[in-house]
Amino acid sequence: MSIVKGKVIRGEGRGEGLGYPTANLDRRYYKLHPVPKGVYAAWTAVGAKKYPSLVIIGAPSRKKKKDFKIEIHVLGVREDFRGLVLEARLVKRLRSLQTYPDETRLVAQIQEDIYQAKNVLKD
Repeated sequence: MSIVKGKVIRGEGRGEGLGYPTANLDRRYYKLHPVPKGVYAAWTAVGAKKYPSLVIIGAPSRKKKKDFKIEIHVLGVREDFRGLVLEARLVKRLRSLQTYPDETRLVAQIQEDIYQAKNVLKD
């Protein structure tokens, strides 16, 4: 099982705008421990608590053309984790990254990803 971790940094706010806020991670740990890009079901530790989550590795940054993000959407939690260190244990890769022609299709895919992650993590 792979791990992605890092300090939560300020993101672009796109997930929040779509109704699915994400914690954006600093990529220093990732550079030493790379994981293939994609969308994953994961358990994310915030201190002593563990939460089901989606981890998105490789979403392109809209600010920097050649950069990408590592984001965690903690299912059912709407907290600002900025400044904290999160550790996500990746359980299963759900899919590769895709581009979407509009936000409606992107939101539909996010909802499907959440459904799949909940099924994977319920066991």
